[in-house]
Amino acid sequence: MTGSPTHEPWEVYALKYTRNDKPRRMDVMLGEGGSTDPMPMDYFIWVLCRGSRTVLVDLGFHAQVAARRNRVLLRTPLEALATMDLHPANIDDIVITHLHFDHAGGIDQFPDTPIHLQASEMAFATGACMAMPAIGGFYEEDDVKELVRKLFRGQLTLHEGDDVLEPGLSVHWIGGHTGGTQVIRVWTRRGWLVLASDASHYFVNVLQRRPFMWTYNVGDHLLGFERLLALADSTDHLIPGHDPLVMEQYPPPCADLQGIVARLDADPLFSVHDRIPVQAGR
Repeated sequence: MTGSPTHEPWEVYALKYTRNDKPRRMDVMLGEGGSTDPMPMDYFIWVLCRGSRTVLVDLGFHAQVAARRNRVLLRTPLEALATMDLHPANIDDIVITHLHFDHAGGIDQFPDTPIHLQASEMAFATGACMAMPAIGGFYEEDDVKELVRKLFRGQLTLHEGDDVLEPGLSVHWIGGHTGGTQVIRVWTRRGWLVLASDASHYFVNVLQRRPFMWTYNVGDHLLGFERLLALADSTDHLIPGHDPLVMEQYPPPCADLQGIVARLDADPLFSVHDRIPVQAGR
């Protein structure tokens, strides 16, 4: 799946809006012991640009949600966008990878922007599992309500598995983490890049085949790792959803945005293999 399209490549940026420095616990990843080594988690939204087109991947969460869930925002997602001189009116389309609170908040701040989501994720977010705190607790009722409003206004496209949004940009169902998690495959100047979101929270998840503990379907999650590797041109073309290494591996678009924005279509500053050994699938 490494063919070279003839159309123009996309620019891709990771925008960091907050961080969680919680300690690593024995239940963070399946298949490991009780390490208490620090394992901080960065929170991102992603921006894709080509010519006059701008696509936003995921939305982060509202300040009021941060307060209620005892999270500290470094900046709101809208403030993160503003660091690149982007505002809701500049966004042509939004792709939501899944509907957890830290990926699907703020839909109301984009009243006229079309949204793309997996049909299976919408069904999951309105199904019986939402009454179970261990699963539904990661969702915000208001986010789901906003999506229903989008649906009735004709502004929500529900995809059934893999789909091409436009040349060089496609969505792919992975599942596992939630009932309908999707990832984004995008053609860049350095080849096919995959925004994994929470299909792989950290590089170590996919490289060592160890899922994050909070997963709905472990089998789908493990199979999803193989799918991620097939979709990307290499492991250095995979972008996990929460790994602080992303901000180290890729340069900022300018010095003023160091630690806030990373340009993912630029050549990485080091290979992830320099930091994390790979464990082959079995």
